[in-house]
Order: sequence, then structure tokens, then C-alpha cells
Amino acid sequence: MREILFRGKKKNGGWATGNLLYYPDVNRAYIQNGDYFKGGAVEVSAHTVGQYTGQKDIAGNQIFEGDVLRWTAEDGESGRVYVAFSGGLFGLYTCGLFLRCLSMCRRTEDA
Repeated sequence: MREILFRGKKKNGGWATGNLLYYPDVNRAYIQNGDYFKGGAVEVSAHTVGQYTGQKDIAGNQIFEGDVLRWTAEDGESGRVYVAFSGGLFGLYTCGLFLRCLSMCRRTEDA
């Protein structure tokens, strides 16, 4: 089973990870990491919220929707790509074009 986790930028800086509480009527988002009623939720900027993809980079860091990654193809071509959820899957995008499904990417030390 895949871990469901969200990340968002706190209003006062830094990042928060945990469960997402989103109120679309007022466009407010909170990340809950602990008991909500005991101050376990922190407000985050709604436009910075991204879901954990279930993948990690070569350093072991979790990859979230909205991250920008450096990517190297097998032919040596490289560039920066944007992680987004579209069409039912997390993928790598550049210039609005889908490159490949994130779960099919091979990690290399050079990437």
C-alpha cells in the first residue's frame, strides 16, 4: 500500500509534511502532523501543496508533486523536469510535454 503524504510551505517559512486539510471555499490549506485540536496542524500556502509520489531521489529524499528535478536520459541528454500528476499518474514534464512516468525512471549517481 502506498503512503499518502502531503507537503506544503509554511506561512513563516520551512516545509511541513503530513495529512492535508484543504478548505476550497476560502483557499486555505493546513498540514496536520499530530492532533489537530492540540495544535498539530499548521497553515501552509495552498499553491505549494504537493502529494508524495512514493518515489525517492538518489539521496533518499522523498519526491513530491511540484518538485523540480535534474534528469539525465540514457543517451546523455539532461535537463530540469517538473513532477506533476496528470492522467492518473505522476510523471516528469518539461515545456508542458510529458517525458515519462516517474515510477519508470531509473536512478543513477550522475542524475
